[in-house]
Amino acid sequence: MPPAEAHEAMHDTTHTERAGRYAAESSSIRWGIVLNAVFFVFEAVAGVVSGSVALISDAVHDLSDVFALSLSWLAVRKAGAPRDARRSWGYHRAAILAAFVNSLVLMALAGFVFVQSYARLRAPEPVDGGIVFGVAVIGIVVNGAVALRLSRHARSSLNARSIFWHMAEDALGWLGVLVSGVVLLLSDFYAIDALAGLFIGAVILRGAYGVLRDAAEILLEATPAGIDPQAVSDTICSIGAAMGVHDLHIWSIGSDTLALSAHVIVPDMRLSASEELTAQIQLQLAAQYGILHATIAYETEDTACDLPH
Repeated sequence: MPPAEAHEAMHDTTHTERAGRYAAESSSIRWGIVLNAVFFVFEAVAGVVSGSVALISDAVHDLSDVFALSLSWLAVRKAGAPRDARRSWGYHRAAILAAFVNSLVLMALAGFVFVQSYARLRAPEPVDGGIVFGVAVIGIVVNGAVALRLSRHARSSLNARSIFWHMAEDALGWLGVLVSGVVLLLSDFYAIDALAGLFIGAVILRGAYGVLRDAAEILLEATPAGIDPQAVSDTICSIGAAMGVHDLHIWSIGSDTLALSAHVIVPDMRLSASEELTAQIQLQLAAQYGILHATIAYETEDTACDLPH
């Protein structure tokens, strides 16, 4: 198969696979919304009845999970929409914006949890350890189940990864609540409830920072992690008549959509020869680096542009 046709076939296959991933991711997120909405109501009631600041704090966090999941679900639905004249790249960054917003919300909620837990640490109050223990077990099961289902999408989607960390770190946070419940069943050390709340806040903050950093990198069009621009330049120069590369830019449109533009120095050649070279470069970049959108501008040594871009 000629390089141009091979690249086009790879491009079409990737778009078809991406549409399937969006549908599967949307289904998993919708399932998580229902489970977390039900669990939020249950946990809020349990927190009020038991007097546990750890349960009430995590109930507020669970409400944010419902919001985050809903926002992510809408973003995935939008990301799968076809491109138009004004948005030639489509809506891939809708999911990145959702992840960015979710991380900011998580950071704000971590602050709320810290404040509430610190206040309770200074003035501990009696807590029903049995209720705390029971809710913690259910919390681990619910959040663990949602995290497990989202984990299959987390590698290819930053949006799914942001929600996965919501759920996975909720499950880990519940381990802290579980320990709190056990201690309260065996003693009157009520401060453990506030300490568990501080632990949950720290776990939330850690996950939020990672997602915020990755989303910001994409929005700022930084070179994607794991791609070495010099290695890409060397790859291009090893193909056909390519002699050099400058003004190389590599960025992410979405979690799994990479783009590149570059000026490639070549000998003086016919247009048909440059088209063949372009197809070879695009095919190699797609196969080796997953870059499916590569725009190449050719220059000869005599006409190479020295101006910064």
